[in-house]
Amino acid sequence: MQHFFEDVDLIKSDIACIRNATKQIEKIDEEAMMATTSDMEKELSQKLTPLVMDTNKKAKNAKTMLSQLKEENEKMKKEGKCKPSELRIRGNLCSTLTRKFIDEMKNYQKAQQTYKTDIKEKVSRQVQIVKPDATQEEIETVLKSENGRDQLYKEKILTGVADPIKNAYANVADKYQDVLTLEASVAELHQMFLDFALLTEQQGEMLDQIEYQVKSAGDYIDDGNIDIQSAIKYQRSIRKKQCCIIIIVLAILVILLLVTGV
Repeated sequence: MQHFFEDVDLIKSDIACIRNATKQIEKIDEEAMMATTSDMEKELSQKLTPLVMDTNKKAKNAKTMLSQLKEENEKMKKEGKCKPSELRIRGNLCSTLTRKFIDEMKNYQKAQQTYKTDIKEKVSRQVQIVKPDATQEEIETVLKSENGRDQLYKEKILTGVADPIKNAYANVADKYQDVLTLEASVAELHQMFLDFALLTEQQGEMLDQIEYQVKSAGDYIDDGNIDIQSAIKYQRSIRKKQCCIIIIVLAILVILLLVTGV
């Protein structure tokens, strides 16, 4: 069991890292929406990519280890080399970790989706500052295509508003890289969830069984307590009857002794 508990600690550590990354992405998102210069936004962008890459690696590792623990549990159950109590411990911990992992991954993915949406909205505002009549299609072109940004830049130079365009161009270019990073990460996480779906479903069924067994055990305990109380009352009644019988027998003996004059 020592090796099992070591694996559990490693998975817990990875889950904690995912939780921490979610908070960091939410903070980066908040700061990015308030950033007023290209340098500030670039600094935040430089934090995002390594954070997402490292966290995704930890998520993959946790998923792999959870799958391995599940396979080990099934193997031990089939081979009968593990005590029933140990199998229950292993199964319960594996199920609990699976649920925690899924919950944290959902929060992590949601934080990335929110940041991606906020980035696109900010880029849209920046483009519209330079070109107020820009359509959504033009904004998407500027966001996704370097040629689109260059074309917009050249058009506005001819109209004498080059400085605002330079700032907008730099901001859009940086934010586009963030969007690419987040889109790739979200796609990777989506595939991870698909791969993990079967394990999740089976673990869910196992947890439902465990909850039922716990409830049943609670009912048995309640019934047992009632039986114990009944037994105690019955035992006390028997003792009282025994005492009465002893007293009656002693009284009869005393009377007999007095009558016979012994």
